[in-house]
This record gives sequence, structure tokens and C-alpha cells, in this order.
Amino acid sequence: MSQLLANVMDFDAVPDGEYDCSDAFQRAVDSLDSAHGGTVFVPAAEKPYAFHRSVLVDRNNVRIVGDHPATTVLLSKRATPPFIFGVQRTPGGRPMDKGHWADLYGLLDSTAAAQPGKRWGIRTRVPSPADGGAVSDTTVTFPCSPFQLGPPDSGFWSGVQQLTVDFLVRNNAMPWAGQPLFGMVDKYSQPSPFYAHMAMEGRPPHVAFHFRTTDGLHRVIRIPFKDYAQPDLRCSIQLDLAAGTVAAWTNHEQVTPDLSQINDRWDPDERGKKPLEFVANWYAPFNVGTLTYLSSGKGGSLGIPTGPADLTFGALRFSDITRYRDTAGQDDADGPVTDLTWLTPQPGVFGHLPMSDPVHTDAAGAPDLQFMWQTGGAGGFGIFVPLGLSSAHTVSRNTLEKLNVTCFNGLGGTYGQAIGLGLVYDFVLDDCMVAYGAQGLSSYNFGANYTVNVRSSTFIGQRDCGIYSFFQTGYGDDLHFSSLGRSAVKTLLSKMA
Repeated sequence: MSQLLANVMDFDAVPDGEYDCSDAFQRAVDSLDSAHGGTVFVPAAEKPYAFHRSVLVDRNNVRIVGDHPATTVLLSKRATPPFIFGVQRTPGGRPMDKGHWADLYGLLDSTAAAQPGKRWGIRTRVPSPADGGAVSDTTVTFPCSPFQLGPPDSGFWSGVQQLTVDFLVRNNAMPWAGQPLFGMVDKYSQPSPFYAHMAMEGRPPHVAFHFRTTDGLHRVIRIPFKDYAQPDLRCSIQLDLAAGTVAAWTNHEQVTPDLSQINDRWDPDERGKKPLEFVANWYAPFNVGTLTYLSSGKGGSLGIPTGPADLTFGALRFSDITRYRDTAGQDDADGPVTDLTWLTPQPGVFGHLPMSDPVHTDAAGAPDLQFMWQTGGAGGFGIFVPLGLSSAHTVSRNTLEKLNVTCFNGLGGTYGQAIGLGLVYDFVLDDCMVAYGAQGLSSYNFGANYTVNVRSSTFIGQRDCGIYSFFQTGYGDDLHFSSLGRSAVKTLLSKMA
């Protein structure tokens, strides 16, 4: 039964600093009247309300209010925000298809596929179960995650000189074609610092890995694979920018990468021993299944294939070391590499998808769109996002007030967001303290947000910025910033006053 006032304690929230209150808060939000909204009250408590997942506030006129920022604390235990506003679980009135969580039994090798349902991959395109029905096209975005910010001790990628990328992808609609895979691009569709896609270009299908270095050059590595008649591709790309070396493996066998477009000054002797590093990433989210600075897949790409493509990802992992030996087979320090290797945390891995998190649904059975990543004992969630979001998906008149919202996880709060904004209209943050994480109040790169009003609030300890504004009209009054990383406020395509 819908209501206008919900107390989170009535939905089994336990403020002890450890118990996961995510579902309790989600049920409280969902209990409000679907047409008129209402208020979610969060009573003061001696210890924080802990969150392991994000609560998706996807209805209008929702006010979430505590007693006081000093006594009502919401604590993210992972690098994921306690609240995300303006990301609808039922875009266009239709819930996302559970088929986007693909059972990897039969895709993973015998080391990782013990039985059906134990590993769940990411499928970007799901055909309609009804003839003539709408196809469900999505991308996956990892906003403000290690995939965006890079290893925790780097300068937002600019300090990274070694990188190993491992992935397993199935093409569900053979044959292979020009298809986006994953990566980060800026508003000029340049790698920020890298992206990968399938390419054809007058030759058999191959992986094109694009990246930019601090000397300003755009570089491309092309990785061939012999058995392109098969739908499954296992690929590893290993770069050492300081040494000027590249190695690659497909289906666990070493191949010779095409370096004809690696560009000038790649050889250390040519650049006078001056080291190369990746360019810094200022705002581009890491996307799977599309390549654009818009997480929603809208927008042009200047020749980059944008899809949508029907792909299933069964593994994805990033390391800031060179992992593999120079051998014909694929071997690391522990011996031959298998699919299970890529799903297991190892030294030097700063981000991977464990592929063990099944679809998480609400009481009505609708999936909540979140997909797990992990790094160094901590982690968070990416988001399935429908392609082609529009103003029809905007959520209006939400308010967050009298709360302390803290993003502090096992990595010391260096990743993640405290509060995430998707597509919102007339959002208000009032009398709040926003602490730690990479960003405090953070926009996702989905589309226009207006207006965003921030009043009488404090931002402290964000590693990147206190407020990140994308395509937004925002207003601030009586704001306080301290102990920040790169900037207090960062804007892109925005107007702030």
C-alpha cells in the first residue's frame, strides 16, 4: 500500500555501521505514492546506516530527510553511492530484461564453469521474447570507478606506464563486425586514455586497441585472432610504455600485434629515453558495449563504432603490471592462464568483474540494473543503461536533506561517488555533509540535468572533486569545500552559479 511518509526503521533498517540497509531504504522509497511521492525519514542513530548497493530513486517528489548531518550518517561500504537519482528501473515503462545477466555456463572453460548459474556475464543486447517486440539495447557504465580513475596510486591514469587488459567476449550474432567493446573517450571521441573495438578495414576481424600518451599522440595496436569463425574471443593486451613493448594473446596463444600505427616516438631510443605515460582522464566514464563520452550511448563518435551489438562479456580485468611471460602459450608466474585466472584477484589487478553476481530484483521482480566490480578487496557496482535515454526518463523534484553521506570503503574512499545523479529535474541537496569518495555530488554522463540546487552543505575529502556537473544548470549557496583532490567543482557542458 502506498503512503506519503516512510520511516526506514519500519522497513528493517539497522544502523549498526555494518548491516546492509540498501534493500530497506529501497523498499521505503518504493512504498511512497507513485503519483505524489512523499518523505522517507531517516532517524538519528549512534552508528551509520551502511550501504553495500545503491538505492535507485526513480520516482518524482521524493524527499529523503534525516535529523541532522551530525547524527544521521549514511555510509557506503563499497565504492558506490548510497543514492542514485534519475536512473529508472523501468525506462519507458518497461523493466530492463533479466537476459542482460547472461549465464556463462558453456562460455567459460572447465576451470571456471562448475555448474549453471554460478557465473553471470554482461549481455548488451537482448532480443524480445515476442515476435516483433522491441529489442532491449543497453550499455554498461562504471562511473567514477577504478576503470575511470585508474589504479588508486596513479594520477588518474597519467602515472600509469604498464597495463595488461584481459577480456572474454562472445559475439551472439555472428559474423564479427565493427563493434565497440569497452573503454573511455572524451567529447572529441579521442581515447581517454584507451578504448577497444572490433575492426574489419579490408582484413579479417581483429581487435583495435587505441590509446593516447602524454606526448599528445594517438596510438593504435591491432591484434589478429586466427579462429574468427568462432563466436568466443579470449584476448590479452600487454603494454609497457617505458620500454616501448607490446605483447598480445588470443585464446591463450601468443600472436604478433600489428604496430604499424603505434605512431612516432614509441621506441625509447627515438624519444631520448623520455618516459611515456597515459593521458589523464578528467571526466570520461568507462563503458562496456559502446564508445562515447555519454554513458547512455547517445551522441556521435567520429568514426568509432557505437553499436549496438549483441555481445556477452564473460571476463574483464585490468592490471597495472605486465603479467605474462614471453611464451607461445599464455603463462604468468603461477603457470598456464585459464578463464578462472581472469576471475580471481591477483597482485597487480586494480579492477575486474568477478562475474558471480546474479540479477538483483525488487519485490515486483524488476532488476535493479547494478553489476559488480571488484578491486583489491573492495568494489562497487556499474549500471546497465538503456541506449537512447531522453527527457522522458527524467525524474523530477527530489530532495536530500539533513544527512551525512559518506563514501568510504576498503580503499580509503579514493573511488566512487557519495551521491549520483542520472537524469534529474529540480533536484535539491540541502543542509548535508558529503564526505570522501572520488566525487561528492556527481553527474552521470547521460544527458541534461536542470536545475540542481545545492544549499548550506559541506564537501570534504573527495579525491577528484566535490561536485562534478555534466550538462547541468546548477546553483549553489553557502557551500564549504575542504581537503579536496583536483578541484572543488568540475563542470562539462554546464552552467553553474
